[in-house]
Amino acid sequence: MADWLAILKQYIGWEGATSLANKLSAARAAFLDNINQAGLLQLTAARAGYLDNLLAVVSTVGSPFSLVNNTDEQDAIIVAAATQLVDIELDVNALTQSNTIREHVQVDGANYRQISAKVFPTDFDAGTKAIILSFPQKNVLYKITMQASVLEGIARNVPYRILYRDLV
Repeated sequence: MADWLAILKQYIGWEGATSLANKLSAARAAFLDNINQAGLLQLTAARAGYLDNLLAVVSTVGSPFSLVNNTDEQDAIIVAAATQLVDIELDVNALTQSNTIREHVQVDGANYRQISAKVFPTDFDAGTKAIILSFPQKNVLYKITMQASVLEGIARNVPYRILYRDLV
């Protein structure tokens, strides 16, 4: 039997979408409306729940993080504890110096543990101006920090976008 959820996800697509309107064209929405009428798919309550979760995506655009002109590790983004998939896109176009971008999770209600670190621009493809981080959050705080290796000269704004997807 075909994996109908995978097929539906591929057909609809969700990457980069910020609303239901971004996910479904009128033709695709009409197709979904007519699935049961055509007898192509009989939805059980469980399958209907999966479809609801597929469409439960929330995207937010945060105020740009201001990277202060120093070489201290700075908290850029902190995501409240939840059970969800978190995709973060950092626009690093304004950075002129090497910066270490780290991901951390809170382990005991107070302390964080680093789970990854990459240096921009050396750890990324040439010409990269946006960094995408993905994390399956398991009801713990999650944060991104940035640390310049040398002074930037002035504070630099780092705009970001976050996409939250519920874990089923």
